[in-house]
Amino acid sequence: MANNLNDISKDHPQLVIDFCKSHWHESKNTDWVINRALRTLFKSGNSDVLALLGYSQRDATLLANILFTASSNIVTLNHSTEFNYQLTNHTNNDLPLYLGYRVHYVKKNQQTSAKDFFIKRANLKSHQTLNGHFAINWKQLTTRKLYPGSHHIELLVNTVPIADTNIGLAIP
Repeated sequence: MANNLNDISKDHPQLVIDFCKSHWHESKNTDWVINRALRTLFKSGNSDVLALLGYSQRDATLLANILFTASSNIVTLNHSTEFNYQLTNHTNNDLPLYLGYRVHYVKKNQQTSAKDFFIKRANLKSHQTLNGHFAINWKQLTTRKLYPGSHHIELLVNTVPIADTNIGLAIP
């Protein structure tokens, strides 16, 4: 059912949003289905969907002391890059955060294609700092072919890019 609603949301977003709002918090199973059904609208930053799920793009602008570093700016195929991030909430309120990253993969024609990935959900307490890390394994997949060049990586908070870096991929 979640996949069907997600597909419908691409052509009729408001219809799916209204349906999901009317069934939100009916049960844990229903909430799981709604989360999956709204994934495309969520990733696109739809403010109604973000609000329904308890997030705000505005919260991303309230973070301070943002650090985003990569273990190396150059990597070869079949190796990985480690990324570290740090975010500080200097407000007097807790901030619900949906953390992710976006990779702008270089395509064969040297254009790029973006793909979003989930890191974690967190509730960043007032005047607290969140540290974390993730890795990207640069290997060929049957679903995605990697090409050499500069791949742009963005750290996302509530679908908003807050920091970025570039990784040069070399394919021997």
